[in-house]
Amino acid sequence: YTQDEDEIVEMGLSFFEIFEGNKTVKRIKSENPAVTNQVAFKDGDGIAWGKSEVNVRATKEEVLAFMMNLEARCRWSESDLERAVVEKVNAHQEIHYQCKRGVNKGGLRLLPREGLSCVVWKRMDDGSLIHIGVPTEHQRRPNCTDRVRARMRASTKIIEVSQGQCKVIYVDQLNLGGFRWKGACSSSG
Repeated sequence: YTQDEDEIVEMGLSFFEIFEGNKTVKRIKSENPAVTNQVAFKDGDGIAWGKSEVNVRATKEEVLAFMMNLEARCRWSESDLERAVVEKVNAHQEIHYQCKRGVNKGGLRLLPREGLSCVVWKRMDDGSLIHIGVPTEHQRRPNCTDRVRARMRASTKIIEVSQGQCKVIYVDQLNLGGFRWKGACSSSG
């Protein structure tokens, strides 16, 4: 791992610490009783962090492979989400692009939201896997005035619970990039 990749891993590990001993942590009801959800604020951040935990009947390697494979056949649907691997840097780092179509219903006309993330995964000393995504820029996907660039920081820890079962702990912070309407000026949001 390069120094930059190690720094991304350290950053991703720090996302979990936001929920440790934090007095702002609130549990959020889930429709699925097997999933636990929490939100919390970090000092100095105006945008909340979210955390979800669930046990999954899959190996940790299968979960990681699913997360890294944006073109997986099981993701094929008439989704309003465009996904692409912009660059495969090496076996443990990729640049991922996602874009959600804009909204044009009942007079509400929002521009599409796109995100560009540097994704790094690593096997930790305890055998768990960590998968981190941090906002980035890339010449193949420059900022456009017809889309809003969202910025998401996320980290997933995948821990083996038993053979064929693992716990997935996901922490993220989503900045939707402000509100920009179709037809509005192209000022940053």
